[in-house]
Amino acid sequence: MKPSTYPLEILLGMRYYASDSKGIGGRLRTDPEDFIVEEIPLERKSSTSGPYLICRLTKTNWELQHAIKEIAKRLGISHRRIGWAGTKDRNAITRQVISLYNVTDTQVAAVHLKDIILEPVGQSNEGLSLGDLLGNRFDITIRDCQPADLDLRVRTISETVCHAIPNYFGLQRFGATRPVTHLVGEWILRGDFERAVIAYVGQAFPGEPEADGIFGDP
Repeated sequence: MKPSTYPLEILLGMRYYASDSKGIGGRLRTDPEDFIVEEIPLERKSSTSGPYLICRLTKTNWELQHAIKEIAKRLGISHRRIGWAGTKDRNAITRQVISLYNVTDTQVAAVHLKDIILEPVGQSNEGLSLGDLLGNRFDITIRDCQPADLDLRVRTISETVCHAIPNYFGLQRFGATRPVTHLVGEWILRGDFERAVIAYVGQAFPGEPEADGIFGDP
């Protein structure tokens, strides 16, 4: 296993790579089409009837919460009547299922939003909530990779992945700009809520925006 050379990864406990091979370089998410995510839903345990309309939501370059609120606005309902199994990326093409409480196919057909497709796929007597999915399938394009020995590097890394990879959470789980949520959680578990607030509010990291003006003029 190859040690990480990135201080932030080391700080968060992601200290080793599974493969000893060199990486391939390149750029992720140059275009939304470079990152396609398709949700793998659970088999619905409920019947094929009920007050929840299950729809397939396909969106391009939309943040999920924003998309849900815009859909709710078009339907004339509260966004709280919409459920989903997993939060998906913004700069991507994503496909997932959502549940709409007490909404009809006809209402859904009248929803027109740029880069959003909403398709009814069934009814259910249960709404969706976070975690109601088997997983996600990814189709990722990496552009401008390092050309030297590219085929060999990809093959070597793929062989390693077939055996096992470290079970790390991604950096975004800790906070992309200020990765402090694990520290906040530690202090909460220790019962020191003041330290938890201090860690969340006051611990600075390189690269975060300047504080001036965030809370207005003094």
